[in-house]
Amino acid sequence: MFAQFCYNGIVRSYRGLSAPVSAEKSHNVRGGHCARCNPVPQFAFLSALKTDRQKYPPPPRDRSSCYKAVSHLFALFTLIVGMVSANVLPLSAQRWQRVYTGGKVNVNGSEFDYTSSGGSFGDTDGTRGGGGGNSVGYGSTRTAGCSGEITATFTWVSAGGGGTLPPPPAEVIIEETSSASWTSELPSSTVTASCDNGFGSPTTPLLYGAVSSGVRYTKKSVSGNTFTVSCSPKSDVSTTATPTTYTRNSVGVTYQAKIVTSGIVISGVTRVGNGDQLVVGQGCKPQLIYGSGITGVSGVAWTFSGGKPFKSYVVPRAVPDVNTTGTLNPIDAGNREGVQPTSPPHFAQDESVTISCTATATFANGSTQSLSPSVKLSVVAPQYLYKEILGAPAVVTHPDGSKYLAAAGPGIQYTCWVLPPPGFAPREYSVMQLVNAKVEFQTPDHTDTFTTNGTFQLDGLYPYKGWRPDSTPPGSLSVYGFDSPDALLEPADIRVSIDDTFKTFLMYFPATNNLSRQTVPLSLQGWQFKATASRATLADPWDYSGLSLTAMAPKRTYDHPIWQKTFVPAAAFNDPKP
Repeated sequence: MFAQFCYNGIVRSYRGLSAPVSAEKSHNVRGGHCARCNPVPQFAFLSALKTDRQKYPPPPRDRSSCYKAVSHLFALFTLIVGMVSANVLPLSAQRWQRVYTGGKVNVNGSEFDYTSSGGSFGDTDGTRGGGGGNSVGYGSTRTAGCSGEITATFTWVSAGGGGTLPPPPAEVIIEETSSASWTSELPSSTVTASCDNGFGSPTTPLLYGAVSSGVRYTKKSVSGNTFTVSCSPKSDVSTTATPTTYTRNSVGVTYQAKIVTSGIVISGVTRVGNGDQLVVGQGCKPQLIYGSGITGVSGVAWTFSGGKPFKSYVVPRAVPDVNTTGTLNPIDAGNREGVQPTSPPHFAQDESVTISCTATATFANGSTQSLSPSVKLSVVAPQYLYKEILGAPAVVTHPDGSKYLAAAGPGIQYTCWVLPPPGFAPREYSVMQLVNAKVEFQTPDHTDTFTTNGTFQLDGLYPYKGWRPDSTPPGSLSVYGFDSPDALLEPADIRVSIDDTFKTFLMYFPATNNLSRQTVPLSLQGWQFKATASRATLADPWDYSGLSLTAMAPKRTYDHPIWQKTFVPAAAFNDPKP
């Protein structure tokens, strides 16, 4: 917008927003008149305002113009949309299938395989084991034993119903229960026996034998869709009866392996193909889950790798306040907040992201184990086109003879198209602009300076002169805008200079996933306008030098624009500190 204010009776003009200023230094102007330096009656002022607006129109193509929405077919912006979301199996249809193998029982020299019982994730009845016994005759020697490695093979499979099976967790906790025992009813015989459940558990004597049993918990890293665990319980007994004794003895082992649920589930993501996807700016909620074998977890800390994670982006929307700020809040380091972070992560960069956590688990048997599960998801971004046309620096002469140093043509104009990722709803996009400004007006006795002191500040408002929701079908809406900075060459000045550097961002606000969402940047356009006009005395003609208008090519950016102040020319004059 165009700002005018009065300083020492001289009316200044500069593009920007007007703002209240202190009466000691300068005061607002309406219609080219300063009511304090040149007071007029109330009704006469209204008449003068109308007359001056007709006499002194704003510069042509001034950047106070608002965005104009124009419909464009995306034939100008060819994009291939080919990704199709697949049906996802519900959690009840996803499981670990378990198969046991191994182990032998030997009775008096004859060997047999253990009886195998298959099972699935959460099935507490599926065990592998074997045993044998023999009757001891008068004066005879008999032997029995169980030995060999028992292996449990777990495979991530579908329980049926079609659909897409997601990848298994990268880490699981295995609960293994093993028991080995022997018994004999020959108290008067010679008995040689032993048992070991394979965990190193102690042996407990019984009235007619002994047993070794226990539970152990181990962490298992999963690579692929299958993994194995194994144990080697064993027991044996050898008895020799007296000539008058006839009784029985036996041996046996049982082994069970099951998964205690341990991993990370994420809400807010969308299943596409075989993977989870999240759009830039959308929040997600990861959660550490565990089963009944774990009695509790402590010291949970979350880590988010890749995707430029952040907690929130706080910016004012359409508030013309010089004290507004743009702040990017990072994810707290070492976020120890329990099984689910209280601050959902958002991601600004479209790439593969790993969400992981560490924790200490306490198990039902009192043992502890460190947990470090992780899960991957793909962060995707909308496709966009940002096309700019650069004008040229010029000295613009108005019909009344006043001259401006201006970026004319207009100085820069841009058209933006945004297409959401395949499978996701369209949403909103807008433009934000930051400025590093320095404008000087020099009279024979003093110099007025408007500056951001080398810092980038918000240029006017956010969104920058307009904001357009993309609620129409993808590809049918574009947003057009332009900017033409300028500075008026006042009759009382002997030198006027302008040096403005701009950062123009295309911003994206994603569709909701029923969780939080934040604005993220898509592209950055940098450009600069510099110009100087000077003369030795007020009677001399203006000499123009150093007029330039340059721009860099628009580029993809993942860095949010941040600032500590909004640049308003009048306010900048009164408070030169950033």
